Amino acid sequence: MAAPLEASTTDRPRRAPTPPGVIAAWVVGYLVVGLAVAALQPELGQSPWYPPTAIGIAFLLLNGRRWWPLLLACELAISYAQYRSVWPAVISAVFTVGEEFAAVSLLRWRRFDPELRQPVDVMRIAVVAAVVSGVAALVAVPLVRLTGFENDGVTDMMRVWFVGEITGIVVFLPVLLLVVATPRRARRRLFGLTRGATAELTVVSVSGLAIVLWAFAGLDRAEVSTLEIQNIAPFLLCLLPVLWIAIRFGRARTAVFTLAANVVAIVALAEIGTPGHHSADPEIMAVQVFMLVMSLAGLLAATAVDAQALAQQKERAILDASPIAIITLDLERRVTSWNAAAERIFGSREHEAVSYTHLRAHETKANL
Repeated sequence: MAAPLEASTTDRPRRAPTPPGVIAAWVVGYLVVGLAVAALQPELGQSPWYPPTAIGIAFLLLNGRRWWPLLLACELAISYAQYRSVWPAVISAVFTVGEEFAAVSLLRWRRFDPELRQPVDVMRIAVVAAVVSGVAALVAVPLVRLTGFENDGVTDMMRVWFVGEITGIVVFLPVLLLVVATPRRARRRLFGLTRGATAELTVVSVSGLAIVLWAFAGLDRAEVSTLEIQNIAPFLLCLLPVLWIAIRFGRARTAVFTLAANVVAIVALAEIGTPGHHSADPEIMAVQVFMLVMSLAGLLAATAVDAQALAQQKERAILDASPIAIITLDLERRVTSWNAAAERIFGSREHEAVSYTHLRAHETKANL
């Protein structure tokens, strides 16, 4: 007799132990990216995004939450490099890893699909990122200030924490889940194209990155903080290649392109080498909003198109497996689908039957 099902519906099947080399690769990646961000941060303490949080969420999501002590050790080193003080670093590290652990718990509770097969999975990332980043910012920043560390007003410090974290998660996490987390599939997802499609993707990607570079390279920092309707057209233009790639080339390629576009935007806006300026300052929030909009719009479009295609494939498989002729009509009574049984019974191929009126379909049967 089969054993009763006792596992919770939210539990995942037991996975094989993760090889030590994979764990080491994630940890090294977390440290390298985090220390690079710490080294490049300006004195104000703001970076356009904070990717390590996304790396931590992907790591715990794919390998299990039991690995959080490793992330805490990494985050302590990164936070100390940022704050140069022990207690602010400890508080920052604890709350950052807490964000990662809470995000994974919430995503699993909501039955999140790491493959991002539905638009709702993209929105789950955004909502969870906003919740965990907002709570951490509200609690951690006052505690950091109690230690004597102050680099701006409390509201500005909260905003820097919140927007930097949510931007890093929304931009980086899809790339990590769709490409880095499944290296065996990455080649097919990114390079499994015909020569014509590869040429098209290359042209659209290069053109899109050029548009992003043009939109941000000539933008003064004063204008970044006061974006208005009349000068937002270049940023809307940046969305066109994102949507093109989303509709034509799927989720993984869209995620990679949006990440590349965001990097180009930051580099284009940076005033490197100018005295008194840094690659990121309070006005960078407008760029963060652009990154969020571009990433969410592209991924939502890509997942919607992919989900529709998958649904059509399933519907087609069911229709063709039926021994009964199944014909579907639109509101104008034109044939929209014609399964394999209908082809056998009526003797007409689907491409011949589609767009027939209901009356003509019956005339075809009568003639046979």
